Amino acid sequence: MTSAIIVAAGSGKRVGGELEKQFLPLCGFPLLKHCLQVFEDCDRIDQILLVLSEERIEFCKREVLNKFGIKKVLEPIPGGKRRQDSVFQGLNKVEGGIVLIHDGVRPLLQSELLMRVIRECETHQAVVPVIEIGDTLKKVDGGFVAATLNRTTIKGAQTPQAFEYSLIRQAYDKAYEEGFYATDDASLVERLGVKVKVIEGSPENIKITTKSDLLFAESILKRRLSE
Repeated sequence: MTSAIIVAAGSGKRVGGELEKQFLPLCGFPLLKHCLQVFEDCDRIDQILLVLSEERIEFCKREVLNKFGIKKVLEPIPGGKRRQDSVFQGLNKVEGGIVLIHDGVRPLLQSELLMRVIRECETHQAVVPVIEIGDTLKKVDGGFVAATLNRTTIKGAQTPQAFEYSLIRQAYDKAYEEGFYATDDASLVERLGVKVKVIEGSPENIKITTKSDLLFAESILKRRLSE
């Protein structure tokens, strides 16, 4: 069994307008539809656990799932206060196998990367795609540069991240026992002393945060359609 938890419970509207980012139009379709479609079309994905804010569940069922025939999504799950809480709600619906956890505002994931993540997780217990960071990184303290970091050993983490279910469940249980919160799931596994396998991600697998991200995503999708 391979399950995908798609976290789309955020309420951020930094892109502008009344809709949350995950429901904004992207090349004629809701951003979340693009995100879900690659998992829907992947033969290795058995079920999708979609986590939403409770007030957006019926809207999403009507405007995304039913409208575009997304069949692998089980009944959408109400999210929690933070991203980690929302992922945990999804984990509670999984019984075993491989679990992939993906941001609902990363609409440009391609099947090739998705399949590589799944295959690597069949050998390793935990897998995270990463990309090179182009900018020089500075550690800042009190408004001044404290150090320049070695860029060659620092990567940017992406999703989907994949885990053996029993491992990620153990990592989440430990985090909650200790009141620890993190911004990504692999860091919770790292706290167990388990090595996380790194694979090459994609610079196009961007997370939509600002209006400029949305414009960039549109240009990428238009280029893909023209190829």
